[in-house]
Amino acid sequence: MLTILIFRATNRIISTLSRNRNTFELISNQQRWIHVATIDQAYSTTKKVVKSQNYHQRYVNYAPVLFEWSQKVNSGQLSMDSLLASQQFQRVSESICDTIRHSDTNILNMLKSLIIINMDPNLRIVRFLEDELLYKIQYSYDFKLLNATLTLYHRLKDTTPKRALIFDTLIRTIGEKLEESKASMLDLVQMTKFNRFFTPEMMIKIEDQLMRYLDSDEEIPLDNLCYLLVLLSRHNRRNKNLIRSVVAKLLKYRPEEIYTMPPHLIHMISSLKRLNFPEINLLEKCSDILVNFKFLENLNESSKRDFTVAISNFNFSYPKLNDYYLQTLIDKPDIFKHQDLITLTITLARLNYQREDFVDIIMDHIVPKISYENCASRYQWFNFVNSLMLLRCATVDQIKSILRNQFYVEMEQEELEAHLNYLRERQTKNSQEDSDDLLENEKMDSNAVDLNVNSGHEIYRMMNIRRKYCVLYGMLTLQSDARIVDPNTHQSMGKIPIEQFFDNAEEMKNFQTYIKTFDLSIIKRSKDLQEFRKKLIQTFDAFAPNKDKYMLVDIKTPFGFVIDAELRVDLEGKPQILDKPKISSEDTKTKDIHRSVALMCIGFNETLLDDNSRFIGPKDAELSLLTSLGYVVVPIHQNSLPQSVTSLNRIKFLQNLIASHIKTDNNIDDDDH
Repeated sequence: MLTILIFRATNRIISTLSRNRNTFELISNQQRWIHVATIDQAYSTTKKVVKSQNYHQRYVNYAPVLFEWSQKVNSGQLSMDSLLASQQFQRVSESICDTIRHSDTNILNMLKSLIIINMDPNLRIVRFLEDELLYKIQYSYDFKLLNATLTLYHRLKDTTPKRALIFDTLIRTIGEKLEESKASMLDLVQMTKFNRFFTPEMMIKIEDQLMRYLDSDEEIPLDNLCYLLVLLSRHNRRNKNLIRSVVAKLLKYRPEEIYTMPPHLIHMISSLKRLNFPEINLLEKCSDILVNFKFLENLNESSKRDFTVAISNFNFSYPKLNDYYLQTLIDKPDIFKHQDLITLTITLARLNYQREDFVDIIMDHIVPKISYENCASRYQWFNFVNSLMLLRCATVDQIKSILRNQFYVEMEQEELEAHLNYLRERQTKNSQEDSDDLLENEKMDSNAVDLNVNSGHEIYRMMNIRRKYCVLYGMLTLQSDARIVDPNTHQSMGKIPIEQFFDNAEEMKNFQTYIKTFDLSIIKRSKDLQEFRKKLIQTFDAFAPNKDKYMLVDIKTPFGFVIDAELRVDLEGKPQILDKPKISSEDTKTKDIHRSVALMCIGFNETLLDDNSRFIGPKDAELSLLTSLGYVVVPIHQNSLPQSVTSLNRIKFLQNLIASHIKTDNNIDDDDH
């Protein structure tokens, strides 16, 4: 009998609790939508709700109330002092601190409203909510809320000891949960945003989980893939396997599935460039989509320029895309702003693009709209004219304008001052923000910068300008008939004496003195290219015994670059004794049967992306100058020299390569005669 009574009593209690719970949930859900217009209204509404409930049922969602007050403080409708002094705030604060049933989300929302108005962290309400948050982080929050907390607290971690503890606990909890449970794709992408706060072991776990998602058949939204690439590039996380998995996932999309998302494509391509991860299949696919979308007509100026700069930096010369640029320039010239025209000219010069009507298009649709007076800086005008020179369509007046002593002296000073201003701005930002939250697309040395002296980067910038001038002077001296055109007929003006590019003899003398100040040692080549060059020279030691008699290395030219190695060979390619470089001799290749061979090591970034045999504009100009001097130029790309074969086979490869270039040179001579 006793057992039956206990059973009935238990059921009655459970039934009562169930009804109470349902009532509480109904009331709680109704109160989530409280919206207040004033402090009085907010507090009076809250007070009525509290009085209408018994002690065990009552719970008011105060998050909308605090949010409304924070909005008024931020907008200036309410001062912080008046808010803190109001009885309404004090009573709400007491009610919040006397309640232990706040939901996971409400704790975070209430704290956010208080933090955005910089409320004193020592106030009771802030201390209470942060204590609750600390507990929730350890025992309740899932990855979504942990990420939201990280977003809020990563900038506050050094403000108070408690917030430092919250942040440390947050990082530790995320690490523990990565071991215990599986995060969603979106959660993992969000965590990548804060990779600088995680240990290398945690980042390995995050990126491993990302790769499992990417390599699976699970469908992932395109915007998530785009955002992931942007984050990886922003924080310089060059995990090749992860990037490769993202690209593979992108290539599975059909063009019609991503046709409506061209801005995402541009962001991805720009991110891949910053990650130095060229993927020609993806570039071609995205270019096809963008051309079909007519992106030049339908996207904003910033997106168009970002894409143009990205393909330029990738050395990606795609005929369909290049032709679309030029055809749009002809059909709809008004959509190209001043900066667009300059960017396009510089890009086409770097990509070394040519076609039959190219000079006419440039001279008709770009050159008349760009002048020294309407350029933003001297350096912008210099780059534009130099690009026209590379494209073989510069005019005498344009060249004269950049060869004046006043112009290039003031240009260097202008660039130096612009760089110093940039550093000052960065230092100001660095003092106001966490050093990890600097600008997204660029990196800055964490060491202090002395703004009173020239840094290595500033010297490099000045020397890079002078190097361009050296090449330019070589083109004017040796190739004016091929690179200077008449502005009216667009035809070559023939060979032009170098003196005609200067206003007077003094200007020419000043310029010749100026380019002699170029220091080639400042312009460093990449380490991998230097290593390749070293191996190449070692191979030629066996090809040409007694190197000092048969080969010269590191021959400086007056054009701002060096010849990696010079040989003198007969028509069959056999080495001959060489006492001095051809560049210091007046001999020409027509005086005897020997040929002077210039061996030039070519880096990955000096050829077009899809064809190692085609060079970018600046490198092509350098090689053409050597040809004009009578050299047989033998370019050797970084990946062309066999690595897995014997030294003897490499020697044979180089012998055959030199012989083929000599044969081609002889055929050209026969055609000329």
